[in-house]
Amino acid sequence: MIRFEEIELSHKALIESRVRAAGGRSCDLSFANIFGWLHLFDSRVAEVGEWLVLKYRIDGQPRTAYMQPLGGADFTPLLPLLAEDAQREGQPLRLMLDDGGVELLDADCWAVDCNRDACDYIYLREELAQLVGSGFKAKRNHIARFESRYNYTFEPLAADNIEECLSVDAEWRFRRGSTDAAEALALRRKLQCFAELDLQGVVLRVDGRVVAFTFGSQLTDDTFCVHCEKADTSFDGAYAAINRMMALQLPDTTQYINREEDLGIEGLRRAKLSYRPAMLLRKYTALRLDDHLRGVRALWCRVFGDQPAWVDSFLARFYDPQLCFTHSEEGQVVAMAHIVPLTTDLGRTAYLYAVAVDEPFRGRGLARKVITDALTKVREGWGGEFDAVGVIPADESLRALYAKFGFADERFAMSFGSRGGDRLG
Repeated sequence: MIRFEEIELSHKALIESRVRAAGGRSCDLSFANIFGWLHLFDSRVAEVGEWLVLKYRIDGQPRTAYMQPLGGADFTPLLPLLAEDAQREGQPLRLMLDDGGVELLDADCWAVDCNRDACDYIYLREELAQLVGSGFKAKRNHIARFESRYNYTFEPLAADNIEECLSVDAEWRFRRGSTDAAEALALRRKLQCFAELDLQGVVLRVDGRVVAFTFGSQLTDDTFCVHCEKADTSFDGAYAAINRMMALQLPDTTQYINREEDLGIEGLRRAKLSYRPAMLLRKYTALRLDDHLRGVRALWCRVFGDQPAWVDSFLARFYDPQLCFTHSEEGQVVAMAHIVPLTTDLGRTAYLYAVAVDEPFRGRGLARKVITDALTKVREGWGGEFDAVGVIPADESLRALYAKFGFADERFAMSFGSRGGDRLG
């Protein structure tokens, strides 16, 4: 049995030493990120022999995930213990891995997905600092316009300007209508423990007023991770100016800068690509498949005609045994329905998804059964309170079926994503 501990500042040296020894460049391994987001992900840590194991809850939901164990090259001896721990929480074993970690798994026993929205952008520090070459001409021009237009100064981010930086962040959120309280709290947690977390940052002032700030932490001996970069966009070029200054402030021993993911946000992706990343760090989600999950995948492919790889992507990112409702006969899954928690115009919404009945078993009320089971779970408030339940009927016959459950034929926008960039498409 693995004994996990709640993560505290006292775990910083242990976790960082293991990350540096492993050479992990993922922003998810940054202690500052782990500590800053404790209120949402409830991260835990355990030492098991030569390995260090990090466990967390995906977006604060009951779904449990484990980071790739840090220690020995081959972590597969740990899998039975991890599976046992996940089972105690009523969850399948779900791992977050790099390329090397995926290669250690038996492909037949896992649903594996690489989410482009969650890939880290890794840059050469020298390129961001110098902006040499035709590829960076627009950036140089942008900075030159800023420098010619404004009376500006740079200074280190420190205790005496943190509150001003938080004010910039609050204004940034107000202008965008952001209601992401969890992100705002993560930023405040990091800044309030700025010295204890060994963070480094830069503040940009125009006429004495803070208009931009950025900060991060050393991830490995050669890689620095930028955790935040915020600017008042009414000052044209502020982002480009402070981005470059952050790179200039780092020591020559820092070869790479990790500027984290784009979360599938189109504008953020364009901005990150415009700085010409040296690499995109791929991160994988791997879900261990038991006989029941293999049955779910097989039914899905038979009914919808989707390729197994697409079904694996859904299972790896979204599957939760508490939100998957099935009916089996003679050991075969013949009917199913899934609930996916989403954000819509109606608030927190339970999306009733992938309702399917195997053809030989249709006409026996099995669709009604799994839908009823799903709606009962939603009404019980499993995983939090929902404001609405949404469906997307594939044809008119399904419209009639859903109408019997009280669904109204109305249209509203769905946001098929999560904080981690998981998306249904």
